[in-house]
Amino acid sequence: MQLRRILALLLLTSLAFELALAGRGHGHYDEDGHYIPRKGKHGKAKRHYKPKKIKPSLPPPTIPIYVPPVVDSPDPPSVPPPIVPQPERFAPPAPLDTPAPPPSYVDEPPTAPPPSSPLTNVQGVVLCQNCHYVGTSYYSYGKPLPGAILKLVCKSTSEVKAETDVKGNFYLQVAEYVSVVEDCNVFLVSSSQSTCDTPTDINGGITGSPIRAQKNYVGEVQYISGPLVFAPTYCKPTPPPIDNSPPKPTW
Repeated sequence: MQLRRILALLLLTSLAFELALAGRGHGHYDEDGHYIPRKGKHGKAKRHYKPKKIKPSLPPPTIPIYVPPVVDSPDPPSVPPPIVPQPERFAPPAPLDTPAPPPSYVDEPPTAPPPSSPLTNVQGVVLCQNCHYVGTSYYSYGKPLPGAILKLVCKSTSEVKAETDVKGNFYLQVAEYVSVVEDCNVFLVSSSQSTCDTPTDINGGITGSPIRAQKNYVGEVQYISGPLVFAPTYCKPTPPPIDNSPPKPTW
């Protein structure tokens, strides 16, 4: 209750103050609450004094220019080169007079007899050519041909014949030393299968296949020859290729 009374007194006081001002001719407030000043003698309201706005004149700003300081770099210290002591040179002593060796009274050892000539072995394989490569010199995918007969012919020795084993390998041996210079060759003689008995000249099976040195053993020299190839007598004809292209139009 006391707060309401205080607020009412304040409101009445403000109204009384406004009325007093209006009675003195200083002005009044309109319905919207705006203050209207009192008119002068000539019917114009007095204007309040407004000072003129004077813009301060300032000089244009100057942008500072950075000047790096000058720093004197010190000269690097001068270091004299190191002095490396030179090693002393070694002078070899003067050679001494060596006495002459005493005479030898030992008899010379007996000379050994010359070694016997090593054996000469020639190895290789005989194949039956694949039907897809008949007429060419291509012998891959061929099957080993067991029981085939072949011979080794050299100038200084007689002919030596051999037969291939179950894996188609042959082994020829000459009881004396044979040099490759002596022109030794291996020839096909016959086949053990009638379905593959046509000799070919692949690697010289007809004209002579030269031997090539492979390894040297104690008392034995190993050579290789071939592979030598027989061609099959009959091969199934190759079927014509299947044409998968669409049929041609009939118009």
